[in-house]
Amino acid sequence: MNEENQNPSDIAQKRRQEAIERIKAVHNVPSNTGDQSSGTDVFTKSESSDGSPGYIAADGTYIPNQVALKKRIANCLLSLGMVAYGFWGIRRDDLIVPIAKRTASHFHSISAWIMYAAMLCASVHLAAVVMDHYDRRNNEHFYQRLGELSKRIGWVLFGIAFIVGLTHHQIEFR
Repeated sequence: MNEENQNPSDIAQKRRQEAIERIKAVHNVPSNTGDQSSGTDVFTKSESSDGSPGYIAADGTYIPNQVALKKRIANCLLSLGMVAYGFWGIRRDDLIVPIAKRTASHFHSISAWIMYAAMLCASVHLAAVVMDHYDRRNNEHFYQRLGELSKRIGWVLFGIAFIVGLTHHQIEFR
């Protein structure tokens, strides 16, 4: 029977059941969790005060969020690469930050240190996603706040590095 001839509530129930099966597959939840025949929710979305993700099964167990392996690897490599690149630039006293295709800014002295601090904040922002994946406790809100705070501090430091570099002639554009 095609979906056009079915009752809208039957279609909604079918789609709901498919969504439950997808959640089970992603989170490795046993199939006997909850009461599917009665139509009660097997999973309810767990949202803390800041709206962080997660699920609560019908039996009250917490199911943590999952991050794809590709994203975890990319975040780890970018985070480590940023820390290493910034350290290399600090050691040379010439931290190069690409701005456009053929333009880069060269930070020196104190502005280079401030830019490196901004890079460390970006690294923390990327690492928070990976740390959240491996932490099985119900505290996604902590990692979400850590990521947001590090992002905001990083952008502020980025701006300060440019201002300090321009006012103290510690930045070159090539």
